[in-house]
Amino acid sequence: MRKKNSTNLILLLCTVLITAFAFGCGHNRVFTWQGDVLTDGNASYRYLDSDREWCYRGKFKIRIGVKEGGNAIFASDETEWLIKEREDLLQDMYNNPLIRTDIILPDPNDEHNRLEVNHSILSEEAATQLRACANESNGQSLKLNKGELPTFVSVLHPEIDELAIGYEREFMLRGTTLYLGEYQGLYTGGTFDIYQEIPEDSALYREVLEAMK
Repeated sequence: MRKKNSTNLILLLCTVLITAFAFGCGHNRVFTWQGDVLTDGNASYRYLDSDREWCYRGKFKIRIGVKEGGNAIFASDETEWLIKEREDLLQDMYNNPLIRTDIILPDPNDEHNRLEVNHSILSEEAATQLRACANESNGQSLKLNKGELPTFVSVLHPEIDELAIGYEREFMLRGTTLYLGEYQGLYTGGTFDIYQEIPEDSALYREVLEAMK
């Protein structure tokens, strides 16, 4: 019985050592700054906020290395397209995400981007209708009450989940009428410049109202 217990203990220790070794080898990458690029010698990254207003809304959960003189580096997923340095415990500002330098972000108006309203992805039909809408005010505007805000639209990257940028126009619902336009103001009130009234028999109307519920 004692010999069996010793054998089991040795096997357990070997498993722990092998796991620790494998875990450690995967995290030995050291990232350093070379000008405005962070690199480990293989992959290079630039700050995401240098690409206009694209932002990443997801989490960074996979530890891939450390920054020289800094903290651990985490990736958003296995692709390692997006990375971020972990914040210190008492740090008062978040570290900005970085994106791989060989990734060229698309124009926000590119037809391959996905469009989202309140976390609901518009169908291809509705998205096409939205992109075909007027892009100038028709000269009319709505006076907004305090706290009344439009419904915003997000443009999502066609491949990278949770990578988004704000759409250039918003929706405002008055009664059963859905307007597309541009919001002018603050939370204390403002105006909504009307570009177009969305037809009630359109896929865009149905899907936006469903997303507003």
